[in-house]
Amino acid sequence: HFYGRELQEQRILVVPLQGSDELGGLADAAVIPALGVPVVALLDEVRANSWHELTVLPGALSKAERCLRDLASALGSWLRVVRYEDPDVICALPEAAVLLAYPDAGFTSWDDLLARWRAVTSVDDTTHSFKRWALETMALSRKQRMPANFFRHVLEHADASVPSSRFNAAVQQILSHVGADQ
Repeated sequence: HFYGRELQEQRILVVPLQGSDELGGLADAAVIPALGVPVVALLDEVRANSWHELTVLPGALSKAERCLRDLASALGSWLRVVRYEDPDVICALPEAAVLLAYPDAGFTSWDDLLARWRAVTSVDDTTHSFKRWALETMALSRKQRMPANFFRHVLEHADASVPSSRFNAAVQQILSHVGADQ
């Protein structure tokens, strides 16, 4: 939505995936490695910055890391990894657009929600998905809490808004891979 022109100019095809399950499916798709072109994976919840780092990650792997490792096995050095620092891509949505789309949700900023979420998860043994927790915390209706509906409605209010600086940094990393591969 925000970088379409720049990505198109660099001939970058964006394939939005919803969750690491779909990423795992790419590893099984024989056509991906057969293309012989770099694949850039932009993911949250990964600790690796490269396909090589995936092979030596210590400790238990997140679901995204396991799927990414499978993809790395299929692609090897063709895989480029871009880590998104926030726990979910929902944090890329412009705060101003969220405020316009949901003025009564009690939303102030992603950083505020992230701090509150980290406080909750640090004292609770259960795993809370940030996206699910954030949408529930905003007291949105069940229909509005569906991620696709939430994204669509916020993007309708994002005319002049820009995504978060952390997401912008991730996109700039993607664009830097294009220059390095040519």
